[in-house]
Amino acid sequence: GYVAYDRIEARIAAAPAVAFADLPADTRAQFTQLLQDGDKFTQYGDVAGALDLFVRAYQLHPRNPEAVARIEALFERVVTIGLRESDRQDLTTLKENLDGVLAIDDFLAHRAALVKADERLAARIASPAAN
Repeated sequence: GYVAYDRIEARIAAAPAVAFADLPADTRAQFTQLLQDGDKFTQYGDVAGALDLFVRAYQLHPRNPEAVARIEALFERVVTIGLRESDRQDLTTLKENLDGVLAIDDFLAHRAALVKADERLAARIASPAAN
C-alpha cells in the first residue's frame, strides 16, 4: 500500500506540470524540432550544440521525459568519454556545463544520472592523477 503510493507520488512529481498534448501546437512543433535537431547534432559530434537544443526543448516543456532523457544520455556519454580521454581543463569546462544544467531547476538538480555524472567529474578534477 504505502510503497505503491510513494511510487505514484514520485511519478506525479516527475511529470510535467502541463501535459505535452495540452501545449499549444506551435510549442509542441518547436519542442519536437529542437529534439530532432539536437539528435542530429549529437550524431555529428556537436555536443555543445546538442546540449543547447535539448535544454531549449526542456525549457519549453519542463520535466518532459524525452528532453530529460536526452540531456542525461548526452552527459552520461560525454562524461564517460571525458574521464577516459580529457585533461583537467576540459573536465572542468564539462563540469561547468553540467553545473549550468543542474542549476536550471530543482528537478534537474536532483536527477540521479546528472548528479552522479557531476560527482564523477568532481572526483576526477580533485584527483592528483588528473592532468
